[in-house]
Amino acid sequence: MTDTTVSSGQAISGGAITSGNTMTVLSGAVISQTDIYSGGSLVVSGADYNTTLMSGGSETVAAGGSSYYASIQSAGSLLVQAGGSATHETIASGGTLEIASGGTINDIDLVSGATLTLDPGAVVAPGSVVVFHIENGQDVSWPTNGASYIGKVPTIVSVEHGGIARQTDVVSGGSLNVAGTSYNATLMSDTSATIENSGSAFYTVVSNGAAMAVQSGGLAIHTQIDCGGTMVVQSGGVINDVDLMSGGLLALQSGASAAAGSLIVFHGAATDSSPSGLIVAGGAGGNVLPNVVIQGFGAGNTIAVQDGDNGGPSAVTWVQTATNEGTLTLTYAGVSYNFTLSGQYQANSFTITDDASTGRTIIGAGTNATDGSDTAHCFLPGTAIATPDGLRAVETLAAGDLVMTRGNDGTPVAAELVWAGAQVISAARHGHPVCIRANALADGVPSRDLFVTPEHCIFHDGGFIPARMLVNGRSIFLDETQATYTVHHVETGKHAIVLSENLWSETFLDTGDALGRRAAFAAQGSLARRIGPVKTWAADAAVPLTTGRDVVEPLYRAIEARAKAAGFADKRAMVETTDDADLHLVTEDGRTISALRRADDVVLFRLPAGVTRVWLASRADQPAAAIGPFVDDRRTLGVLVGRVTLWDSGETRAVSAHLDTDAISGWAGREAVPMRWTAGHAQLDLGARAPHSIGLLGVQIVAAGPYRCDRVEDVALSA
Repeated sequence: MTDTTVSSGQAISGGAITSGNTMTVLSGAVISQTDIYSGGSLVVSGADYNTTLMSGGSETVAAGGSSYYASIQSAGSLLVQAGGSATHETIASGGTLEIASGGTINDIDLVSGATLTLDPGAVVAPGSVVVFHIENGQDVSWPTNGASYIGKVPTIVSVEHGGIARQTDVVSGGSLNVAGTSYNATLMSDTSATIENSGSAFYTVVSNGAAMAVQSGGLAIHTQIDCGGTMVVQSGGVINDVDLMSGGLLALQSGASAAAGSLIVFHGAATDSSPSGLIVAGGAGGNVLPNVVIQGFGAGNTIAVQDGDNGGPSAVTWVQTATNEGTLTLTYAGVSYNFTLSGQYQANSFTITDDASTGRTIIGAGTNATDGSDTAHCFLPGTAIATPDGLRAVETLAAGDLVMTRGNDGTPVAAELVWAGAQVISAARHGHPVCIRANALADGVPSRDLFVTPEHCIFHDGGFIPARMLVNGRSIFLDETQATYTVHHVETGKHAIVLSENLWSETFLDTGDALGRRAAFAAQGSLARRIGPVKTWAADAAVPLTTGRDVVEPLYRAIEARAKAAGFADKRAMVETTDDADLHLVTEDGRTISALRRADDVVLFRLPAGVTRVWLASRADQPAAAIGPFVDDRRTLGVLVGRVTLWDSGETRAVSAHLDTDAISGWAGREAVPMRWTAGHAQLDLGARAPHSIGLLGVQIVAAGPYRCDRVEDVALSA
């Protein structure tokens, strides 16, 4: 056994401390390049540089001592006492560094499996960080691996290729670098994350003041961007499903992309101080995000195209291509950018602003936008759900509880809840709750008044029918007394039919819509985060979704007749309808051209000379509102147009762009047959015409109306 002392003023480089031997470095002394083996020890009151602590080797940094660039190997240990400091140390898997009360830490590198302990009273040097490396084959779940420093010192978590990090909370000043895989990370204020080439991040939360970058070759899946959070996707980076909470910002640079079938979902209106928005790069135009649906776009949300000086003016058009989906087109200087939005809008649902200071053209959503993406399928508080132990209010249920579901033979079967969640939503954005009165469907069905969201489905004759399709104003009506209300989901392992107020209705099915995401709901019970693939009605529903008029209207009429017999008055305002479309043309200079005459199903218009573009204008309405809620068509439709023919100066030609072109201003989506609905103000390009000729335009009207008489038509918007 040998004890070696290095006195003040001495400097020693190289050497080894073996088993049973101790080296003491006094104040003012310096050593470097020292290897400490098993059983050897080093006590430092001076300074040591580049010490390597082998397995079983130990070092103590006493008061006044400093350790720099030490390498602590597996089973090696370093203790920093009060008044001592450790700077730029590296701790390998199995190594240990402890900072006692009064000791100071300054920049540490750890490999997964290493232990860094900060005792109460330990000092973190200003600006210092801990870099935590997760190497190939390592799988780290916090707060394991002795990570008692988390939350006490800014940390850089580096997930290397092949490494996995789970449940990482990055505190202020820290960052997350991912070349491997990250699950369920949360970026706190003043933190950042970089998803590098070959890296993947699943279920990341970007909090207020945090920033996330997806580099070329990186992939971010199911990201939640909170108010004040930012995600930038660089060229070659890919995203798949993003939840933009109120005030969150997502920027897609040139060359960035979103995976086909993914969703970008706006949650809630933003404010002037915290706008929530999507920024995309300009360029050649076309479909900016192919096969990607933007949901929840409403008041306070923006979509901006980074286009530099676009030379204006800009124009935005909307085409309702399906009941709950359409194409938003921004056009300027002959370039058009198309976005697919879920919901129901009109041309004047949008605003446009050319911002010269940022080089962006910004699309905003007006207050009249009806976002159909927030298709909440939820119960309201107080709903009694049948369980094996009796009835329980839906808000008291949590993951692990049992509920009674409908078996294949119709008998009740107990099923376990895997998740339950709640959220406060607004009626303006998501629709008023539907009240199904007690006994509305049959005696005791439901047993009490049942309140659900409009899209919540009830079970009938082997299928699910949305509650909104059965609203008769009498026994099933909209509760317009609540501007905001709380909704509750309960989810079983498989989509199921649950007994609610003695009425069979659905449990939660995660189809990935704006209210079907883990980001949208506060958890009830122990399961705080939902992880799992998005499901579909076609593949995962307990029974088919049945919205055909042939199925729904007979049930609607039966419930309505029962309500009338019970003496329930209709709460809805009386609405008159008309089949008169008020069809006319509008020219580019605003002139109105009335119909000349009608020949069978063809309406004829006289065209003045020089007119090469017109708009086919008419009344427009939603079939679900004008005919009845049992019609599952909430598009705003004008007239159904077949052939369009132009007779001009001895020439006869077909005008067919409305039948051949997908996105065209003022038209609904293309039909399977050669005809197409207008949205009430549909563009018709007639092409070049002979000079000074008077033409005749024939428009085949296949169907029209009915329309509510109090409808006010919308027009296209430009700036």
